[in-house]
Amino acid sequence: MPTGTGLISLGDIRLICFPSDVMNRDLFHDFLSGVAQQVPYLIAYAIGIALALAYRRRYPLPCLMILFACTIKVATALASPFSAALLLAQGDFRTFEYVTLLLGVIEAGAYVMILLAVILGRASQERRIPRAEEPLSWT
Repeated sequence: MPTGTGLISLGDIRLICFPSDVMNRDLFHDFLSGVAQQVPYLIAYAIGIALALAYRRRYPLPCLMILFACTIKVATALASPFSAALLLAQGDFRTFEYVTLLLGVIEAGAYVMILLAVILGRASQERRIPRAEEPLSWT
């Protein structure tokens, strides 16, 4: 309801613009709706974790890096909607900006780990395959 002061407050705008069921949503519902948008990424990260575990004996270091990177990506994919639901519901936009920036830096580090794993995997594969000009060694 309008306060009657002549000025429109943020609460008045919320009452006018949003139905009451939207304003009464809880934190868990907001978190789940944010996670729902992350489902394709979470599936890809789960596949990455499964592949890293499947090939860990053949390529131990690259698979370990992929495992860590995909785990970090899962954590940030879950932390992002949680921080959005929690901080935006409280109206703490400045902290939300800082948390979003921090999560972006952490995700960038995970991408760097994936790229390093690809490079290290290529290097270890090149050591295993003899070159055409080298004679085969049976010892």
